[in-house]
Amino acid sequence: MKKSIFFFPVIPLLLTILGLSACGIEKFEPPIKLVAPAMENAIITNSTMIYLTFWGYNKENYFSGYVIYVSTNNTDWYKVLNHSLNPDVITMPLTPNTIGATIYDYCISNSSYIAPLSLVSGVTYYFHVKAYSSQYNVYSFPSNITNVVYP
Repeated sequence: MKKSIFFFPVIPLLLTILGLSACGIEKFEPPIKLVAPAMENAIITNSTMIYLTFWGYNKENYFSGYVIYVSTNNTDWYKVLNHSLNPDVITMPLTPNTIGATIYDYCISNSSYIAPLSLVSGVTYYFHVKAYSSQYNVYSFPSNITNVVYP
């Protein structure tokens, strides 16, 4: 029986080529992350309005704005609506900020902004905010929580 010298070296070479072609080298993509805002304060103005202030610095080119959340028990959170009361639009649509940390404010003047909740005297309202990217549907981690008692 004659052994083929050609047969044995070809098999490892073919297996190596097949193995290398099967493992695709993927392009590295950095994770999509947004810097979390820092809630500063919630105060009552004009006896009826809740005035929120927070710091934000989102220079990411995919940043779309901020979404503010409200709760009365610090557990069940609801999105605060924008001033047009359109539930399909984020609370504060903005463009990327390249000038540094900026303080933002938002006024809640009636119950329409916090539906299904309503502004009730003596109730404590909790707030936090998240940065949002509509391009990737990604949110930042939530800011710290602040609260205010409605008069």
